[in-house]
Amino acid sequence: MKKVQGCCGKGQLGLCTSFRQIRGMATPAGAKRASLAPRPRKVLLVALNPLNTDRRLHRMANSLQRLGYAPALLGVCHADTPNLAARPYPTHRLRVAARSGWRLYAAVNMRLFAHLLFAKYDVLTANDLDVLPACYLAARIRRRPLVLDSHELFTEQPSLVQRPTTRRFWQWLEGLLLPRVRHHITVNVLLATYLHERYQIRPTVIYNWPPLESRPETQNPANARIQKILLYQGSLQEHRGIALMLEALLRLPGYTLWIVGSGPAQAALREWATLLHVTMQVKFWGEVDALALNAITVQATLGLSLEDDTGLNNRYATPNKVYDYLHAGLPVIVSSLPGHEHAAKEQGYARILTERNPHALATLVQEIVEDEKVYVALHQAALAAAKSYSWERQEAALAQVYADALR
Repeated sequence: MKKVQGCCGKGQLGLCTSFRQIRGMATPAGAKRASLAPRPRKVLLVALNPLNTDRRLHRMANSLQRLGYAPALLGVCHADTPNLAARPYPTHRLRVAARSGWRLYAAVNMRLFAHLLFAKYDVLTANDLDVLPACYLAARIRRRPLVLDSHELFTEQPSLVQRPTTRRFWQWLEGLLLPRVRHHITVNVLLATYLHERYQIRPTVIYNWPPLESRPETQNPANARIQKILLYQGSLQEHRGIALMLEALLRLPGYTLWIVGSGPAQAALREWATLLHVTMQVKFWGEVDALALNAITVQATLGLSLEDDTGLNNRYATPNKVYDYLHAGLPVIVSSLPGHEHAAKEQGYARILTERNPHALATLVQEIVEDEKVYVALHQAALAAAKSYSWERQEAALAQVYADALR
């Protein structure tokens, strides 16, 4: 520090030196400019999952960073949950003992609420209805803006449709909270239309399309046809058509089915494969980290997305796995449901399974894989569609949602 000759004597910093002089001497010009720069606004994204396989949250966090925000993810885990791979943004997981049922939802929301009362954030994002109670109460108390990202029609899930009493509770909660949230996101136009008609809200549609920057190098179609690998990736639950895929293997000698994911139906599916004597044709990969999934997807020959028509959630769904298949250049077989049919017919990358039986599925697989012209045409259509279905095209809409929330 430069010494100032003042009234208090030679070589000392005089008391008459002004505060402005002291501040100017103590702070270099560059540091002064840096101190005046606004800090990034913190966006906390909350979900009831361990974050390992949730690629939508990962994409949103990356985009928010590029847009100048400071995102962080908050999830839930159990004692045996695999460790989370390093991410370029902060992550935190709350450990809970309960694994299902009302005890899980109650424990998670109580833990989340206690955490959110003291966590640092400028905007809070609840991912689906199951974490909305805690997020809504914390945001109201802290007077922070809240964004709800509805990945699905929560109360129309097959698991709830089959339990009317539990479903009525969630429907009551949905009707109570959704109209009170000001900022909404959802994953396709069908869901946005349904939510608008039911609750008079206007969600911004942000599709869960993969980023082009992480698009894998695709196989040569000739090599892919030789492999004869059928692929299902996603949660292992009832009403996803996975049992039908196993049954079709009886009519598909030389083909292999890769099942990538975990879920409540995993044990039953393994048992069904054993009873059908097709275990040598099936590979259960288990849960794979979202960042490593592309390396598996690109090795397959054909992607399958065969959800049952067991409620509005499946009927209006546009499953994430379909877009992953397209970015890997895979032709796709999809169910005859509104969420699938329109894009499949318009873009020409898929065949639609109109009869849900093993013979029809096996026949359709063979018609695609064993006819070179058909396979190559679908492969090229998939790659062309992937250019349109990219996460980068969603970033402008995402930026607008958070800009509006912070006004």
